[in-house]
Amino acid sequence: MTPRDAIDDPLLTTDQVAERYNFHPQSLRNLLAKGKGPKAIKLPGGRIRYRASDLLAWEVSGIAEPARVAS
Repeated sequence: MTPRDAIDDPLLTTDQVAERYNFHPQSLRNLLAKGKGPKAIKLPGGRIRYRASDLLAWEVSGIAEPARVAS
């Protein structure tokens, strides 16, 4: 990722991502702990952020496997 890419790929907070997907923030934290949610990065101080591009990739991965939703 180039510095320019980073500028065009905003970091979102847990609350912002939870709101985007209509999740409770703790549900999103639980998914992260289980390795089942969108990819996240840990900033200095332990703050968690999500790249917009990683959220899109997570969305697409769910669309590609509709059988997971049905089960």
